[in-house]
Amino acid sequence: MDIERAKTKSSEELASIWDDYHLGRGHIATSMKAKLYNLLKQRATDCQYFVIPMWKGSGYTTMFAQVKIPHILFTGLEDYKARGTQASPYLTVPLHRFCR
Repeated sequence: MDIERAKTKSSEELASIWDDYHLGRGHIATSMKAKLYNLLKQRATDCQYFVIPMWKGSGYTTMFAQVKIPHILFTGLEDYKARGTQASPYLTVPLHRFCR
């Protein structure tokens, strides 16, 4: 991102530009307000592990998330229980911080 050009844009414009750039590129992307990012960061400091039940078909699957800023790693809870830190992530989410 061109930081000099970004300085002239509102946070809403930047979120729209970010979302539009990633749309249709085979990537999943979103943006969040600084307040929410800071809350995530603070909660990750207090507790970096989260168990997330997710609806799947006629039941649930349970995901395990580890937040290590600037990344969030997701794997299946059963994989984590079996392999611990050696469990392969199903999804890695990089967090990019662009604030004024």
